[in-house]
Amino acid sequence: MESFNLDQAIFNYVGLIKAQGSLMGSDADELTGHLYDSTETLHKMGLSEQEAFMVACKRIGNVELLAEEYGKVNMSLKHNKIWAYLLVGFNIFYGIPAIAFALIALFYWMVFRYFETSTLAVLIIITFHILFIAGIFSLLKYKHHISCFIENKLDKRLLSWVAMSSLPTVISMLGAPYVYKMIPGHSIKYLVQMFENSLVEFSFYLAAMSIPIAVLSLIFSMNRAGEFRFKSLFDKPSVLFLLLFGFIVELLAASTRAMHVNNMILQAVLFGIFYFVASFLLAYYNRTSGVTQSIFIFTSIGFILESSVGIMADIDRGNSFYTVFFVTSLLANVSIGGVLGAKLASKAKHMEHL
Repeated sequence: MESFNLDQAIFNYVGLIKAQGSLMGSDADELTGHLYDSTETLHKMGLSEQEAFMVACKRIGNVELLAEEYGKVNMSLKHNKIWAYLLVGFNIFYGIPAIAFALIALFYWMVFRYFETSTLAVLIIITFHILFIAGIFSLLKYKHHISCFIENKLDKRLLSWVAMSSLPTVISMLGAPYVYKMIPGHSIKYLVQMFENSLVEFSFYLAAMSIPIAVLSLIFSMNRAGEFRFKSLFDKPSVLFLLLFGFIVELLAASTRAMHVNNMILQAVLFGIFYFVASFLLAYYNRTSGVTQSIFIFTSIGFILESSVGIMADIDRGNSFYTVFFVTSLLANVSIGGVLGAKLASKAKHMEHL
C-alpha cells in the first residue's frame, strides 16, 4: 500500500483549481497555506494525515465551486492566459518553423557547395530527411509533456515566457529574407533539385508531407485522453478526417512520380503502396461497423483527382494512357489493403475473446 504524501496531495488539489485558469499566484499560496494549517490541526486531534487532508478539503469546498468563485474575482486572469496561449501558439507555429526552414535551406546550400551532386551529398540529404520525419513524429509523441512544460512556465512567469517565445518570430522576420537571398533560386525546392537525384527529391516530398500529417494528427487527437497513438485516429474516423486523410495520401502517392521510374507498371505499384497502407490502417483499427464506407470516403478524393487531373495530363502529353495504370493500382491496393486489414482485425478480436 502506498504511503500518503501530503505535499503531493495539496499540490494536486490546488493544481485542479489552477488548471481552470482562475487562480493567481498569491491565491495559490494562500490556499496551500490554509490546507497545511487545517490538516495539521485535524491531525493533532487524532485523525490520520490522509483523513485530516480529506476533511480539510471538504471544509474548504468543492473544487468546481472554488474555481468559479476565484474566477469571478480574477476574471481578467483567465482572459490574459487565453491571449498568452494564443501568442505563444502563434510564435511556436510561425516563428520557429520560419527559422528552421531558413536554416534547412542554408544546410542544403552548404552541402551542395562542398559536395555538389556526389553520392556523399545524396546520402547526407536523404539521412537528414529521414531524421526530420522522425523528429516531427517524436514531437507528436511528446505533445503532452511539451504542453505541460509550456503551461507550467506560463503559470510561473507569464510575461517573460510570452516575450521569449516572440524572439523566433522577430528573428525570422528580420533574418530569414537575408538567408534566402544568399541562396540560388531563393527556395528550398530549388536547392533540392540541384542535387539532380530522384531519391533526394522523393525523400524531400516525404519530409515536407510529414508536417501536414503531424498537424492533422494533432488536430484530430485533441479530444482523445492519454498519450498520442496513431491507431486512435482510425478507430472512429469522422468524414472530415477521412477526406483530409485521403487528400494527404494522394499527395504522398503522387510524390512517387518524383523517382522517375521508367517502367510504368513499377511506377504504378509504388504509387499504390501508400493506398495499400492507408486502407489497411483504416480497416484494421476501425472499431465502427462502417469500415467499407470509411474506405470509400477516403478513396474518393484520390480517385477523383487521379481520374480528372490524370486524363487532362494524358491529353496534354498526346493521347497517352498513364492514368489507367495509376487508377487501377489505386483501386487494387485499396481493395487488398482493406480486405487484409479487416481479416487481421477479425482474427485479433477473436484472439482477445479466447
